[in-house]
Amino acid sequence: MEKQEEKEAEEAEKTDAKPEETAAVVEAMPVALKVEEKPEEEDEESEYEEDGGEVEVEEFFVKYKNYSYLHCEWRSRDELFETDKRIDQKIKRYKQKRTQQVQMSYDWLDDGNENSIYNTDYDELFNPDYMEIDRILDTYDMDDPNGGADKLRYFLVKWRSLPYDESSWELESDVKNKKKIERFYDFSNLQPDVHCKYVPRPKPERWRPITQSRVYKNGNTLREYQLEGISWLTFCWVNGRNCILADEMGLGKTIQSITFCQEMAYYGVKGPFLILVPLSTIGNWIREFETWTDFNVIVYHGSSVSRQMIQDYEFYFKETDENQQKLTGYDAKSKKNIVKFNALITTYEVLLSDVQLFCQFKWRNVIIDEAHRLKNKNCKLIEGLRYMDVEHKVLLTGTPLQNNVEELFSLLNFLEPNQFHSSQEFMLEFGDLKTDTQVSKLQAVLKPMMLRRLKEDVEKNLAPKEETIVEVELTNTQKKYYRASLENNFQFLTR
Repeated sequence: MEKQEEKEAEEAEKTDAKPEETAAVVEAMPVALKVEEKPEEEDEESEYEEDGGEVEVEEFFVKYKNYSYLHCEWRSRDELFETDKRIDQKIKRYKQKRTQQVQMSYDWLDDGNENSIYNTDYDELFNPDYMEIDRILDTYDMDDPNGGADKLRYFLVKWRSLPYDESSWELESDVKNKKKIERFYDFSNLQPDVHCKYVPRPKPERWRPITQSRVYKNGNTLREYQLEGISWLTFCWVNGRNCILADEMGLGKTIQSITFCQEMAYYGVKGPFLILVPLSTIGNWIREFETWTDFNVIVYHGSSVSRQMIQDYEFYFKETDENQQKLTGYDAKSKKNIVKFNALITTYEVLLSDVQLFCQFKWRNVIIDEAHRLKNKNCKLIEGLRYMDVEHKVLLTGTPLQNNVEELFSLLNFLEPNQFHSSQEFMLEFGDLKTDTQVSKLQAVLKPMMLRRLKEDVEKNLAPKEETIVEVELTNTQKKYYRASLENNFQFLTR
């Protein structure tokens, strides 16, 4: 029986298992992944009578394996033991860990009086974002196990601030955010004329300068200099010229890049777009995409399991009978995977690890943030990008000429290898930039493919810079780590 239960538990760990399989296994074998003691003021039904007296029952806040944080609950040791014979070991490990944390906090921070900076209040049990729906990945209908006539509908939910490999199947009644359900169905709606038809790059004569900002999602509009930026980006695109947007930091290179993709969509080119960014800026990029556009944007990052789930659920439309019917007349396309997303955001490191995967797409536009990372012409990132099928390239950098002209050549060689093919010739002509003639010639070379603006030149409405010093007391957690850092308490810092 134990071997059978272990086998069922292993099957339940597979995230893509059908809802009824996962639920059955978890009900049979709940596993406490996180256990918290219940505070006394929240312990409502924790007492029972025995020999005429009252005895307190210790309860634990339990997160069940393969269940989301929606289903965390308070349970006593005896209740947990009925379905998990190893619960005593887990409770013991939890108590040891908690005792160690409390003891370390007292050792380093308790000053021995009632005004101790050690906070004995209970910390938040888990991040509340774990109960917020980020995306819905799939849906599945099953018969009602209670014999009802209606089918039960489950959704595979990816939770905010949690990786894809912690997604879970949830009953439709538990999915409270109906907008996410509508968005899932919108993104899952295959439209052959949109998703299968290849729209070529427009002719240069179709280009018109953008003199007035469109009203984007949420009523957002662009500033005058940003209009000039996307107008220039669009001009470079229709003329087949890769380019560098080198505005000073703070002028909105991210927003200009996103609205440029939106302008491409107005011409009929709705992706796929590849956005390469540093890990620290992924959150800002996805937030701005959601603020300014209705694109289906995915973040390709995380463990190998998470990335495999993204490939399974986010990359292509499902091969359902309904989709096959829609593809009538598109026989040549129906045998191929049809890209589901508009834009994919990832990091340089993930691109290098999965470069063969990215080579399967025909990217209509690639935007590289912090592009000065390409300053070394022999870097692996450039080699990986050269294997990919890319129609248009945009580099974003606030420091195009950071150290020397050789680094600038590396960027230009990546953008236009046919025009800038010889490093020796480029360095011979512009290497030292000692004369006005060299500077003028370099400016003439860069002018068609680089846009560089400073704040004082384009944004006249900015208030003068002021410095205000606001003294803020450290929080209890900050005090712990600050003191541990000063005293080189590596045991505390590495726990």
